[in-house]
Amino acid sequence: MHATLSVAALDAGKHVLCEARMARNAFEARTMFDAARRNPSRIAQIVPAPHTLAFDRTIIEMIGAGHIGDLIALDARIAANSAYPDWDSPPHWHHDRDLSGNNIMSMGIWYETIMRWVGPARSVFALGQQAVRYRNDDEGRRVAMTIPDHVDILCEIEQGGQMRFNVSTVLGHAPANADIWIFGTQGTLNLHEDRTGKMTLHAGQRGGDAMAAVTVDPAKRGGWRVEAEFINAIRGAEPVTHTDFATALRYMEWTDAVTLSIRRGERIALPLMNG
Repeated sequence: MHATLSVAALDAGKHVLCEARMARNAFEARTMFDAARRNPSRIAQIVPAPHTLAFDRTIIEMIGAGHIGDLIALDARIAANSAYPDWDSPPHWHHDRDLSGNNIMSMGIWYETIMRWVGPARSVFALGQQAVRYRNDDEGRRVAMTIPDHVDILCEIEQGGQMRFNVSTVLGHAPANADIWIFGTQGTLNLHEDRTGKMTLHAGQRGGDAMAAVTVDPAKRGGWRVEAEFINAIRGAEPVTHTDFATALRYMEWTDAVTLSIRRGERIALPLMNG
């Protein structure tokens, strides 16, 4: 419904603030992007990935200032809400490809965040599995699960470097909700979210003995201000930064590339579409 309603609203001269994920797939996302481009006087915004807003500016500025040097590798393991496979859990709309499309767990949310720090990927190779292969619906009918609950993704980053990205909801005793390491030629960053939801940032550099906690300047600590940004953009007071349709289209193309790679067993180049 995101694509149908967003396109209709924009073409009717309305501003649009759309919930994330942007759409079910990149084709729908492209129709939304094209509608926004047809109506440049209308504001078009997607609700952003919120979980790292407090740290984003600090990470971006540290990378931009050369703290890590050139990117070698980004290693991300996401296991929020992960537990041993539960075959008795009921089907959820997240498990329904007709509703979720090619979106897989929290994969796209975290990729949107990673793009803020190091930019987009230029290729994807992925493996996925359904550890829980089926669930029973309310009528006791066995329903096949077609959306992975565990994925491993390799990417080439456009600016240079590689990414190894694991997302899972079926890992028992996973040590953290999220653990992201950014390794460079001169330094390393680590963003860690423990099982209680507490998030911390650590950094180290060549020649140092150990990683040290990074204290985020309160003036640089971001937060939730989606509705304010949307209204201000309508009033001409500020541009949309979190998240414009062009950025959302990039994460939807990457999301489609992951699904295509899993199905075909091959590396998928990005972007999928030009124009």
